[in-house]
Amino acid sequence: MGALGEAQIRKLTIILRQDFPEAKIEPMCPDMEGLPFDYAIRIRGNTYVFQVKTTEHLQDGGCMSFDIRPSSGSYEKDNIDFLFFYCKDEDWSGLAMLSECPQRVNIWPSRIRSRGIRKSDQFDFLLRMRELIETGTVKQLIGQEEDADTQADFVPPPMEAKKEPVRKPESFNEWLELLEPYGLNLFIAEACLGIPRSVLEGWRDDLLSADPA
Repeated sequence: MGALGEAQIRKLTIILRQDFPEAKIEPMCPDMEGLPFDYAIRIRGNTYVFQVKTTEHLQDGGCMSFDIRPSSGSYEKDNIDFLFFYCKDEDWSGLAMLSECPQRVNIWPSRIRSRGIRKSDQFDFLLRMRELIETGTVKQLIGQEEDADTQADFVPPPMEAKKEPVRKPESFNEWLELLEPYGLNLFIAEACLGIPRSVLEGWRDDLLSADPA
């Protein structure tokens, strides 16, 4: 079922590239197992990574329900920028930040007239991505357009231990070891390590020139 959502985000990325040619949008589809994300997009040189969540059918109450819990462990905001939602029944695509989501997210089609619920138009993928492309950020929805009933199921992410910064490798072999978990793919390493690709390339070139032939 996840393939439905991944196909949809690829299709919508094409639309964004056509609408914003100046943003230099590049889709990245990781083909490696075990990575902490499903999809990534580069926008003006910045990489944003997505976890894809898909549901085929509306629930009995008429909402789109997405379980955002991973199969093991927990998602970390250092590894995931956004959650991408896709509902086949509604052919609807949405975008949310981890901080906007409890363990399960219920989103209601905009035609449902009720207070205190998450509405699909608030989380519309193309709308929020256009905001990201134009402003460099996405405005958080929780606590701004939803009342206390909606916020009752919001669980803030746990505090995370501060990670040690990645140091420059001292040899080219160490550089290879650093990138090996990411298949030596600079785009994926940039997204996972939080180190710009230009820095990783600079380290590589410096170490290659310093190593004896």
